[in-house]
Amino acid sequence: MEHKERHLRTASIIDQAKLNGRPVAVVGCGAIGSHLAKMLAQMGVSRIDLVDFDLVDATNLGSQGFAEADLDKPKTQAVSETIKKLDSRIEVNAHNGRWERGMFKGDYAIFACVDCMTIRKHIFNDWVRSKDMQFFVDGRMAAESLVVYAVDKENPESIGHWRKNWFPNSEAIHSGCTAKSTIYCASMAAATMATLYKQWVMGQIVKEEVVFNLLAMECA
Repeated sequence: MEHKERHLRTASIIDQAKLNGRPVAVVGCGAIGSHLAKMLAQMGVSRIDLVDFDLVDATNLGSQGFAEADLDKPKTQAVSETIKKLDSRIEVNAHNGRWERGMFKGDYAIFACVDCMTIRKHIFNDWVRSKDMQFFVDGRMAAESLVVYAVDKENPESIGHWRKNWFPNSEAIHSGCTAKSTIYCASMAAATMATLYKQWVMGQIVKEEVVFNLLAMECA
């Protein structure tokens, strides 16, 4: 296969050199993260780190990016294997565990795809403390609605905006387990996060907050 042809159809949209200027970390490989990691790989990101402590079970097959053959595997392993099938040249590092403070050094772009607001805040605060990390994307979803926040250290207002929109787990809207996620909403959240990252690396305008209500077909 001619690797130079892999990104031919997006050559006028995505600058591969800029996209590969830094590694990315996808924290949480569930509904959003499993789809996002694959999208980033197919876009051409050359190094992807994955963080998750969970195993693939049957309830994940309907809305997350897993196949029956992935059952009982660590989610990071299953996503890593899929990425390698998509592009064997990509460096994938699987961290089968929970987020730990200071676990990434260097100019990582961090994608928070976890389902716990407390952990989300720990990740954000760790990112803020880093001298090298510049871009943070936070994806949240419930059933048929999603919100994505993009935070850039060169835009201090985006940091304040994220902080204003954080709330403790006790204030989160709790849906029943049978109305927790849908594959189309998870995929759309992942696509939104991937697009915001592409816009950031390309020096384009990046919205601090993107909201979609798929049930009502409304966006903001």
